[in-house]
Amino acid sequence: MCTIEIPDLEKQKRVLHLTCCLLPKANRDTMEVLFAFLGWASSFSHIDEESGSKMDIHNLATVMTPNILYPSAKNSSVDESFLAIEAVNALISYNDT
Repeated sequence: MCTIEIPDLEKQKRVLHLTCCLLPKANRDTMEVLFAFLGWASSFSHIDEESGSKMDIHNLATVMTPNILYPSAKNSSVDESFLAIEAVNALISYNDT
């Protein structure tokens, strides 16, 4: 997995969009539904102390990332894991756009 940190938010969105466009249509459709669901699930994290969930977008991205983006080599760095979490976080957050 190639990891590059892009500081500009608009460039981040553009790179993620172009990367997603490279996927086969069936994978893009599945990804869109999955991230829409995760975005919907995260909407319940801020209701109140008693009935709200602790699974906001960042927590969902942290849990889901190892299942979606994983390194091809066994000796991946911690930085790669954090960047992968941020990428999934952005994909969930910007799924509508």
